[in-house]
Amino acid sequence: MGHGFRSLIVVTSGYHMPRTMMELAREMPNVELIPYAVVTDRLKGEHWWRDLDTARLLAGEYVKYVAALVRVRLAPRLAKAPVGAETVQGPAEPAARS
Repeated sequence: MGHGFRSLIVVTSGYHMPRTMMELAREMPNVELIPYAVVTDRLKGEHWWRDLDTARLLAGEYVKYVAALVRVRLAPRLAKAPVGAETVQGPAEPAARS
């Protein structure tokens, strides 16, 4: 990002905030992120777990958060890997001596 931002107010649903902050911090490491979570109507009730649609929504977000966490944690290692290293390869052949 070449826009020169020093800070960014992040506005999203409260259940999106952890993943959003993690993803943005990865993409903009030098930008101060200021979270501003909003509460959606779906999560205002005390017993959200009794509503199947809301429970599915939160479970899906949790799965996406875990996937993003794995991606962020592996990103430095993948960035150092040569192109095409995403595939599983056996050990490299030793260089021939002349």
